[in-house]
Amino acid sequence: MPEKILIVDDEIDTLQLVGMMLESRGYQIIATGIGHKAIELARAEQPSLILLDIMMPGMDGYEVTRQLRGNAETRQIPIILFTAKTDMDSKVLGLELGAEAYLTKPISTRELLAHVKSVLAQAQTREMVTHELTGSQGKGCLVAIIAPKGGLGISTAALNLGIALHKHTGQNVVVADFRPGQGSLSLDLGLLHPEGLNHLLQMDSAEITRQAVEKELTSHKSGVRLLLSSPQPRDARYLSAVDNFEKIARNLRHLADYVILDLGPGLTPVNDRTIVLCDQVFVVIEPHPGTVAQGRFLTDNLVSAGLRKDQIEAVLVSRAHSAAQLTLSQVQEQLGYQVSIDFSPEPDLAYQAYLRNKPMVLLQPNGLVAQQFQQMAAKLAAKLAADLAVNLAGSAAHRINQLAN
Repeated sequence: MPEKILIVDDEIDTLQLVGMMLESRGYQIIATGIGHKAIELARAEQPSLILLDIMMPGMDGYEVTRQLRGNAETRQIPIILFTAKTDMDSKVLGLELGAEAYLTKPISTRELLAHVKSVLAQAQTREMVTHELTGSQGKGCLVAIIAPKGGLGISTAALNLGIALHKHTGQNVVVADFRPGQGSLSLDLGLLHPEGLNHLLQMDSAEITRQAVEKELTSHKSGVRLLLSSPQPRDARYLSAVDNFEKIARNLRHLADYVILDLGPGLTPVNDRTIVLCDQVFVVIEPHPGTVAQGRFLTDNLVSAGLRKDQIEAVLVSRAHSAAQLTLSQVQEQLGYQVSIDFSPEPDLAYQAYLRNKPMVLLQPNGLVAQQFQQMAAKLAAKLAADLAVNLAGSAAHRINQLAN
């Protein structure tokens, strides 16, 4: 299949001449002279390269570049700025915004083609190296939320964290409810008959592809996408489809920058299989001696399953003000883990969120709970980015040593 190049220039002569030249070399060409249309085409067509003029009416090339680099769907598409602006400040600005090359008009056909080939080759090399270094990790990060028992607000935490993470990073987030027969996430949003997860669990595991999973995702007005499970108790029978759950989790990685898995309580066979795929696990507990003890058992089990201790964090949820509960320091001492966030009890807010089918971070976006979820999201994004950098550096060093030997 020929590589696709998007040409963006308000000069018709340039569009025609450059387009015909590249088409004669075997490239597929799409073109526009309007900045905002270029962004739409980049998202829809996913070209291999964008050849972009700077001086255009309305949205100029700098703003187009800025928006393309700020969107997870387009930030990896290489850009060559192709313009009559020859001053050094313009060139520096273009490169600082993320363009791979800056070419000035007029330019010979031979030189332009050489730059196009060079940038495409570099992009292909980066893609191959990234794929080799990240291996099975895929595109996005998997984050699990689990608890030692039910009734601790796991689904609430998963949904609100997903929305906060999307708002903080601006990247694609999927929240997946992996609890067929107990789909409280759909009820929280007023969606009474979700079938997305059920459809996938009824399939043969070999049929579960990225396209099949993406087809079952539901868009939410917050900007996140959802994979919803059924609240019908009879649908708990699908919990035996362990292979399907694993395939779904692996494919979700490739559909978002961050995937939040609502795993519910305990190490069920499904959770046992999927949680080892995750980059980070949050264990939700309440400040009650029995729950903390169960939380300690759960974290020990997770380590025994192969997770590192630094991949596990505790989240403390107090559902009501009470003197008859452990203090934060007591919880941390008995649990053996630092509590990453201690959510304040907000039963009235939780109730209003349920009545209005609106997540707490959207119902009171400036409230304490929203701030706490934003803090949790910021820490998570920073940690996952740091972990990825360390992993890539280690993998690159190993690869270099292999080549040297």
